[in-house]
Amino acid sequence: MTIVDGVTLLNFLSQIGISEDERLLVILNGKVIPKTDYTSTVLTESDNLSLMPPIQAG
Repeated sequence: MTIVDGVTLLNFLSQIGISEDERLLVILNGKVIPKTDYTSTVLTESDNLSLMPPIQAG
């Protein structure tokens, strides 16, 4: 998937159908991004973005 330069992480997640309330681990260029930073994190085309759902065991 291609990321358009300048889009915020929150807007990108919305564009791919992930709601603001969904629990998700976001790793951007090897660094975990806290949910509080989704609106201020600006993406670029060269970013490496990983999205992981929570894992429950037991």
